[in-house]
Amino acid sequence: MSHSFRTRAATIAGGAVATYFTARYVEESLSFERIDACLGIHQRFEENACWVATHSLPKCPSSAAAVAPTLLSQLKRENADNIRLAVAAALSEASSDDDAAVYRVTRQLSTVGASSGDGAFVQGCCPRGAIVCFYHGPVYGPLVGRVKLMLTDPGSAYALVMPDGYIINGKTSGATSDGSDESTLLAGPLCQHPPKGRQPNVMFYPAVCDVAAMP
Repeated sequence: MSHSFRTRAATIAGGAVATYFTARYVEESLSFERIDACLGIHQRFEENACWVATHSLPKCPSSAAAVAPTLLSQLKRENADNIRLAVAAALSEASSDDDAAVYRVTRQLSTVGASSGDGAFVQGCCPRGAIVCFYHGPVYGPLVGRVKLMLTDPGSAYALVMPDGYIINGKTSGATSDGSDESTLLAGPLCQHPPKGRQPNVMFYPAVCDVAAMP
């Protein structure tokens, strides 16, 4: 192997490493949510929907009821606090040995269509605002992660883009998402479409929770 070839190979490798770390620095530093805000994308609809889902509303429209905050920042804070408590409750129930659970999520053949595969079904009564299940799968970065995902799992039907640009590649099979006992909370990627004639009754909401600081 000639000296010039080794020099060129080292230069290429060094350039590739520098490019990788530069891309990683950019994707960790760049605020995709701020970019969305500049483009007029504020996710007000999703935040309002989450707030409504986690608050009990009166059947009579004229009755006095709590009103969602007007400021988007306050609305996000309230939603984050409510979801944090709901996640803590879901994890606590999942780790308990109590077999008398109020509801369970199971994996069954979808009723949407013959070729729709499996879906997630609730057995029992799920309280309003409760965490039904988690969206389980590896997480990829906004820039480098997208390239890696395209190379390892191109055309994934369960790739979910988060508001911060990160991607969760949902997994619907394996020991941690097969719908058995304690793993039923990991059936998020199977929550796709409601049966014909029914309205959706669950929604996805992104949340970052520090397990060590949860109640």
